[in-house]
Amino acid sequence: MPRATSRVRAILMPLSLVVAAVVSTLASGPAAAAPNPPWRASCPLRLVLVVDQSESMWPRFDAVRTASSNVVDALRDKSSTVAVVGFGSNASIAVEPTDVSDQSARASVKERVSALVPYSGYDGGTNWTAGLTAVLPFKADVAILVTDGMPNEVETAVVVSDQLKAAGTRVVAVGIDIDQSAATNLAAVTGPTLGQDYFAGDTSSLLRTLYTVVANSCGVAITDLPQPEGPPSQLPEILTIALPALLLAALIGYLLYRKRAPRRVRTARRVEPGERVSAVSHQEVKARLRDGSAPGRGPGGRDGA
Repeated sequence: MPRATSRVRAILMPLSLVVAAVVSTLASGPAAAAPNPPWRASCPLRLVLVVDQSESMWPRFDAVRTASSNVVDALRDKSSTVAVVGFGSNASIAVEPTDVSDQSARASVKERVSALVPYSGYDGGTNWTAGLTAVLPFKADVAILVTDGMPNEVETAVVVSDQLKAAGTRVVAVGIDIDQSAATNLAAVTGPTLGQDYFAGDTSSLLRTLYTVVANSCGVAITDLPQPEGPPSQLPEILTIALPALLLAALIGYLLYRKRAPRRVRTARRVEPGERVSAVSHQEVKARLRDGSAPGRGPGGRDGA
């Protein structure tokens, strides 16, 4: 009996230590983040958008796409580069670092951003660690994590975020429609200061928040940043396609009009009763034409007296 008791104690002792460690970790909350590097406060800027594509982002994702595209526009006169990382259960690079001062390259970046959609099912997790890890090779000045603040796991994300900070990347989080628990997660990864390390708001404030991060990173006022570009005009393409059809329709319409229009028939002038009509011989007509005058006209085209 004493041996059995000893064996039970030998099994329960390590297990109790593990349970105590887990309880202690849960009670203390996520590990504190390392301090963020200061704002760069100058441009050109190397920026990475880290976009949460988890299933819970579906109701907010139209606003995320629009705001992300507008951030690309905000840097178009700064010779800055923008990269985009999307993540769900895993992460992928949607856009490699691209100089957005080039109009064609900027349009390509925005086109790829507009193609992003949230994942669902097994792929629709919220793996902050994977998203932040994908940023490491870019040596960015600032990484902006756009999320709803509820990751699958926080501790490893804190470790990767600290690695980014040690390499000089300021890690900023923008939480959309988050509660206090989600705000705690954002602070754990970025830093404790609301409005500097992390931001919280809804979809209506997302664009201004992202502009604030860009302005702080470049050391300028928000009003000094270029306004978002409008959608590209499709008029040239429309005209190229429609012009031949329009010309053909115009030609057909003209021909139909000519066919249906009444013809004007010249009628001889009516001779009034009692009016004297002078007869002109063929020889006289020839002579007058040779002299430069017509019947009934004097020399030089004047009426005869």
